[in-house]
Order: sequence, then structure tokens, then C-alpha cells
Amino acid sequence: MKELINLCPKRMMRERSEREYDLRVRNCVSDDEYHSRMMVWDSLKQLPKDSHEDYNLVGIAYENMRKAQQNVGQALAVSYEEFATTAKDELNYINIYVLDSKVQMFWYATLLLAICGTVALYF
Repeated sequence: MKELINLCPKRMMRERSEREYDLRVRNCVSDDEYHSRMMVWDSLKQLPKDSHEDYNLVGIAYENMRKAQQNVGQALAVSYEEFATTAKDELNYINIYVLDSKVQMFWYATLLLAICGTVALYF
């Protein structure tokens, strides 16, 4: 959780934009799920510096989503349990694909190896 708090805002926004594209275009998720997942990203900026638990973020994100829905005049269509499951899944995604540079380096190395293998077979 401490890594989430210390994540560079520019990098976080870049990663959020990439995730937004993944959810909308590649995965074609429902609007409720999309808004739930993006609310987790938006709530990362509001997380207190001394927070060490995931449930703080889930609670903050759910409350922000509830307030946003009330401001628009819509009823909240997602229950807390459903939101918590989606939020924990999104936090898991962030921990694996954004914070863990070893996984990123593995995929970059795999991609480079595949490209080199293709070029070697071609020539």
C-alpha cells in the first residue's frame, strides 16, 4: 500500500489512461464496472499518507462513487460487496502491472526475445 501512496502522479495518470483504454476497448466492460474501477484510480489521489490497509481505499472509493452518483441524481446501482470485489481486483491489477517492475521487465524481455527470434528466422 505504501508504494501506491508514493506513486508518481504523472505515471499514475498515464497508467490510468492505459487501463481506461483496456477496459473500454479491449475488455468491453459494463458502465457500472468501468466507473467502479476508475473510481479506485481516482481515489488513490485522496488516500491519506498514513493509510496501510486496502479497506481504507475501498471505503473511500465507494463513498466517492456514492457522492458522485447523488450529485448527478442517479441511484447507486452497485452494492458495496460488488464494489469491494471489483476494487480489490483493480488493486491487484495495480500491484501486479503498475508497481511490480519485475513483471514488466519480464514481459519486455519476452517481447524482445520474440522479435529477435522472428528476425533471426527471417534472415
